[in-house]
Amino acid sequence: MEANGSKLFIAVVYGLISGFAGLLGSLFCFFRPFPKRIQGLIMGFGSGALIASVSFGLMEDGFRHGGIDSTAFGLAVGAGAYYLFHLLFLRHSAPKGLHFRNPAEQSGVKILLASILDSLPEQFAIGVGVKAGSSLGFLVMLGAVIAGIPEAMAGTSKLGESWGTGRIILFWLALGVISTGVTIVGFLAAGVVPGDFLGFLLAFAAGSLLAMLSDTMLPEALKSGGNIISLATVAGFMMSYIVSRL
Repeated sequence: MEANGSKLFIAVVYGLISGFAGLLGSLFCFFRPFPKRIQGLIMGFGSGALIASVSFGLMEDGFRHGGIDSTAFGLAVGAGAYYLFHLLFLRHSAPKGLHFRNPAEQSGVKILLASILDSLPEQFAIGVGVKAGSSLGFLVMLGAVIAGIPEAMAGTSKLGESWGTGRIILFWLALGVISTGVTIVGFLAAGVVPGDFLGFLLAFAAGSLLAMLSDTMLPEALKSGGNIISLATVAGFMMSYIVSRL
């Protein structure tokens, strides 16, 4: 019981750190903004770190707990779930239900909505990873923080004049609280399921993360940083791989 409580505490700490990375990014944007190109490079680096955490963490642990069937099925379901949620929530609801003052505000709101979708699989994976008892939770948290800060800076910079400082900070505070809650849900879910289903959950988180990276994070990094983000992505992958083997 004591060990389980210690793991829950670690999951909450990791959830808070990654969940409030967006708030840190918005504060950077207000007080110490990074050039757009640097934001793209940081986002690419974080994306590479997340890809490695999926490859050498989520999928390996998923196979170890549930075997190839549960892992392959979970990967497909996770990717499909992200795609459907993104399709219904971001592409259909937001453009039709919101009225924007200018193109910058529209772009900023889309980035904020994408941040919500991004954080869900990341935070869930952190909780499941900590419960699985490996370095997985730390790796996902690290990648989420590195990639999430420049994403938040991009959204904040486009919404600064339209929304104002208070409204933007309130958004990132709320997202941080929700994200931490999702981490706890992932941790608790992983603690009450059999091995096969735990493998499914780990692969589900992997599929969601990969779909998010290809749909949102990497395109945004390329748009902001240019072709050189390919090198930053490989560097992030290498860093995460080395950490996973220490």
